[in-house]
Amino acid sequence: MKFVNINWDIWAGRLAKEKSVQSGLSLYYCRPAKVVLADYKVFRSWLEDDEAVRADCYLKPTDRKIFIVAHALTRYALSLASLAAGVNIHPTDWRFTDNAYGKPVVVPPAGFSGPVPVFSLSHTRGGVAMAVAPEGELGVDIEGGGRPYDLLPLAERFLAKEEYQHIAEHIENGTDEQLFFSYWTLKESYLKAQGVGLGKELASFAFRVEGSDVRLLYDQEGGSEGWWFHQGKVPGQFTLALAFRSPGERRELRVYSGDSNNGWQPDLDWGQ
Repeated sequence: MKFVNINWDIWAGRLAKEKSVQSGLSLYYCRPAKVVLADYKVFRSWLEDDEAVRADCYLKPTDRKIFIVAHALTRYALSLASLAAGVNIHPTDWRFTDNAYGKPVVVPPAGFSGPVPVFSLSHTRGGVAMAVAPEGELGVDIEGGGRPYDLLPLAERFLAKEEYQHIAEHIENGTDEQLFFSYWTLKESYLKAQGVGLGKELASFAFRVEGSDVRLLYDQEGGSEGWWFHQGKVPGQFTLALAFRSPGERRELRVYSGDSNNGWQPDLDWGQ
């Protein structure tokens, strides 16, 4: 994958002139293995010193690359979001802090006014996903398939009773274990959007997945109104889920795939 727009100053000037950056809820995903060396070096240069130190803690080059691409993508997408709002912020200028549960949030850059964009980042072996929105509560999760162990005991141990029973029925009927990842990514994205991480029991809330239809059945802690969810598979046999709640009406979701030789391209099959 060649990021033809990797020079931010040139790219930002062009986008601002063309007024081609759209605001709203956006989702980006890619496979770091497809990022070419030249762009990878630029991505690394965007990281803060502490991020670079964390990246170097990974012993395997593939894991290190996933970390660097994921965190650079966050900066890139936030800069695109700010550009859509009429403010040009270079990817290196973003700073972050953690909430009480360890969820990263944006620290407004100097001179920045208006709503601070929200984001969520997820990466797994071979895949990265990042979502950004002007405001609201937002969570994303990506998981790869092909796990070498039986997923049904995990479902029984961690998921809600209704979810476990649904997964068990599918497996007994000869269906593959994809449904497990549908539920798992939805629950992870919901927790991330709420900003509580694994401080909340996975079995304390339940979803129902029927094809592309996703419903939040209940949340024992309340606050289940107004959420919007979307989930499905993306190239590379990854399952991806998004959870979003905004004070206003739900905005259109724009999905961009980095699995291209021409930079980020809209994924019209996955987005809505």
